Amino acid sequence: MSILLVLICLDCFAAVLITMFLKFHIKLLTENKTTLENMEAKGATFVSRFDKGLLRNIEQVFGTNRLLWPFPIYLESGKP
Repeated sequence: MSILLVLICLDCFAAVLITMFLKFHIKLLTENKTTLENMEAKGATFVSRFDKGLLRNIEQVFGTNRLLWPFPIYLESGKP
């Protein structure tokens, strides 16, 4: 029973870390920044010169065909 409790705690800890990681990368996606740009601007306001707005930033990463966004495949129609 104690092993099960330890495993549940580890699972919850991993879920929290992955959620924080996802939140950080969604923030980078919406601002069209790289991780390096974000780390260099720590504590200062920095606006990426490549920031095109929320929808255009997402299209640059996932492609213009919204139906293909959930699928990690590369097709001609999915090019940004």
